[in-house]
Amino acid sequence: MGYIEVGPNGEIALPKEVRDRLGLKPGDRVRIDVADDGTAIVAPRRRRAADLFGCLPRPDRPLSVQEMDEAIAGAAVERAKRA
Repeated sequence: MGYIEVGPNGEIALPKEVRDRLGLKPGDRVRIDVADDGTAIVAPRRRRAADLFGCLPRPDRPLSVQEMDEAIAGAAVERAKRA
């Protein structure tokens, strides 16, 4: 990994290799921490489960525990088939 040029407004562009290793996509946020020795640590923002609240529409009706168990079992079978 080489040096990155700082743009005229202070912006930097992370090389594709770095973005790929960190799993970054356009719009993702990163945190940059600077140690006392000047070393910078770039870390992707990890989402919490609570951040996902409200991202899916409510179902038409509540599911029973049995229906949820059947859906989970069906998804496990499909996942096993793909593996």
